[in-house]
Amino acid sequence: MAAVATGISQAALDYALSCAGKIGLYGRSLSSYQGISFPIADMYTKIIMSRNSLYTVASMMANGMPHTRDVAALKLFATESCCEICKAACQIHGAFGLSAKSGVDRLFRDAHMLTIAEGTSEICRLVISGGLTNPNRK
Repeated sequence: MAAVATGISQAALDYALSCAGKIGLYGRSLSSYQGISFPIADMYTKIIMSRNSLYTVASMMANGMPHTRDVAALKLFATESCCEICKAACQIHGAFGLSAKSGVDRLFRDAHMLTIAEGTSEICRLVISGGLTNPNRK
């Protein structure tokens, strides 16, 4: 789920970048405004953190290390970040972002599904907190 969320996040960023590169009012690209460029920077940061965490947890799993708590944390972070990224991409597109023709609307719906599928965000929080507060669980 975290890998899917990271891929959806990257697609949302790609859509946002294509929209932000367009020339808006006064002959300036939309990305020249901080109201557009700052969310794009935040989107990129969350994607990089999700991707790097994904590689780290995959390495833990491959090496037989305890990973349950870290998998839950990764799923929670990646899917919640994906929702935020897709919401920002919709906002960058304006009203067109919710249109079926934009492509971003599908990503937005899929992102919300990821917070429920294969363990809700609340279940992930229970696994994480249980792993931290109970010394017998990892």
